[in-house]
Amino acid sequence: MASVLTILAIRHRAESVAAPPEMTTLATAVHRTVTWGMLPIGSTVAGVVGTAFGLRAADTAALCMIPLLARSMRHTHRLTRPTGRSQDGVT
Repeated sequence: MASVLTILAIRHRAESVAAPPEMTTLATAVHRTVTWGMLPIGSTVAGVVGTAFGLRAADTAALCMIPLLARSMRHTHRLTRPTGRSQDGVT
């Protein structure tokens, strides 16, 4: 199931990111580097908060991050390709 979701996410990113078709693999590589690079950082922070203040505090801190992430996701529409004709005349 996870591999299907990964494939769908890559396809969605390739279709929605404002990058030329020959740059979509680079965009995917940058996205994976950033997201996979943040996993150990987030795990470390959650572990430190959980150890210092308890699991309830770590869960609360994670829940407080959701509005910040949602706010940043609202601004991703700026990164999408414009609709209509492209420079080479193909829609």
